[in-house]
Amino acid sequence: MIISSSNIGGSEKRFSEFWLYIQNKLNDNKIHLVITPELYNKLLEINELKQLKKFLDKIIFIKYRHGSRSSLRKELLKFHKENAKKGAVFHFVMNYFYYPLYTRKVKTIFSFTTSSMSNLNLNGKIDACLSFIMADCIDILDPQIFKKTSKILFYKKRKIFQTKSSTVNTQNFSTVKFEERNNTLVFLGRFNPIKQIIPLLKAIPYIQKKLDAINVSNVKFYFLGHGRLLKEIEELIKSNLYSNIDITIKYDPKPQKILEKSKVFFSLQKNTNYPSKSLLEALSSGNIPVVTDVGSTRKIALPEFSYYVKESFTSDELASTVAKVFLTKKTELEQKSRKARAYVKENFSIEKMAKYYLSLYGLEQNKSDS
Repeated sequence: MIISSSNIGGSEKRFSEFWLYIQNKLNDNKIHLVITPELYNKLLEINELKQLKKFLDKIIFIKYRHGSRSSLRKELLKFHKENAKKGAVFHFVMNYFYYPLYTRKVKTIFSFTTSSMSNLNLNGKIDACLSFIMADCIDILDPQIFKKTSKILFYKKRKIFQTKSSTVNTQNFSTVKFEERNNTLVFLGRFNPIKQIIPLLKAIPYIQKKLDAINVSNVKFYFLGHGRLLKEIEELIKSNLYSNIDITIKYDPKPQKILEKSKVFFSLQKNTNYPSKSLLEALSSGNIPVVTDVGSTRKIALPEFSYYVKESFTSDELASTVAKVFLTKKTELEQKSRKARAYVKENFSIEKMAKYYLSLYGLEQNKSDS
């Protein structure tokens, strides 16, 4: 499994958790993790991934200059030359493989984890299309992209699969009694445009004003993450509009400590929120989701426990939706919280993900080796 990213996000966490699960469940397996040292160190900050240290003999590190496509290609070429042996399986997680002469010796799986092609620049789109064409097996996260790709690449339709689900450790992301929850609202994820973090942040004064008007006290906002918009965010909250608002912006490798007691979770992505790793973690912790009603979002944020806004929401619209959450009767809100956690426990287990990918590898979960 090859993950060349230097930053940590939902996909990196999801596949690392899957790989670690396999190492613990399948004795003497030969599934290796190819990863950057930077990502490895960030993953170790997460409690449930600290066990990666136990399997260092199965981790291969690739080093390249961050942001340099030529440096990455050079490292991948080196890796291909050394490891492309007959019968091997190369699983590229949002990595683009450029060397068909070497990968032809092996079975190649390409996992496309982006929710929209519009998230990629021109080079990224070209690389993705080439990978779709070259891969022996294509694993696609988003249902809409899966349908479109299956139609366009009709000649290899039997080799195109839709990712079964994302996963969350429901034991690690647990919840407290509803009466112990705080009036805390949380964003968790990368600070980049697709998450609409700037529009959300600009709406915070409006939200605070609405909650003050309905006598909601001790309101706190958490923005947990990192990314290229951090400086813009830090500059924005220097405005006097935020002077009397309790707002914290930081990266937290253990967000479950906040999520288990928070009440509202924001997932306001463009295109789709399906299947957001952070949203699953929030639902597992019993949070009430306020989400953009786009793409396949309702496959994860069900109407039974979710509140929706349109993709291009205004600050006042988002504030009014949040106010609706706090105006909901306590018993009804508690029921929504329970339904959210129950839904995640039933549908997003690591076992289902493992069974799916092992089948792509040509392995069975109950076998002891590869």
